[in-house]
Amino acid sequence: MEQHLATLLAEAKVASPRERARELFLLVEGAMVMILIHGDRGYCTAAADAAKRLVVNGPAAGG
Repeated sequence: MEQHLATLLAEAKVASPRERARELFLLVEGAMVMILIHGDRGYCTAAADAAKRLVVNGPAAGG
């Protein structure tokens, strides 16, 4: 899945597609774990919002 994300991001001309793909994959995995632990699907929305910011803006300074 990570490689597929990197390919899609590269095609979309997103900067550093491999790095963004890894970060997005971690967001997806983390959201799934938190949903399983807490039973709160709101983690999905939070991860989606973070993913959008990450793709549009890149990582935060110092990150």
